[in-house]
Amino acid sequence: MNKAVIGLLVATVSFSTVAQESIEQHHLDIAMEQLEQVEASIVVLDSGDQDHITFTALTAPRFRDVYVNHEAAKELELKVTKHFLVQNQHNVESLADAIATQIEVDNPTFFSVKMHREYNRINGHYKLGAKVYEYQ
Repeated sequence: MNKAVIGLLVATVSFSTVAQESIEQHHLDIAMEQLEQVEASIVVLDSGDQDHITFTALTAPRFRDVYVNHEAAKELELKVTKHFLVQNQHNVESLADAIATQIEVDNPTFFSVKMHREYNRINGHYKLGAKVYEYQ
């Protein structure tokens, strides 16, 4: 009887140790993913940047009645009703398409876009993103 109890205790302790190591490995994996995400630089693109000019050329004709810049939105005293993020786009065209898809669904009165470029130091690539503001 005592050997059975001792065997059960040893098995329980072993299982507990393995489970604890698995939990610790999971936490380590999450920490490493976050570390990789920190290895990036984000630069907000102003209206003079070539990517921003290309984006405006693609977007303005399609949404000329509802697309405004931030300065115009402030002058018109528009109220932000919603904002959303579009991230990890490889080029300006895919960024414009992703934003257009959401704008067509939401159908806001007006919207503006604050673009950013993210440089990943690990792989040396740029990705584009944007914060889109919808106004009423």
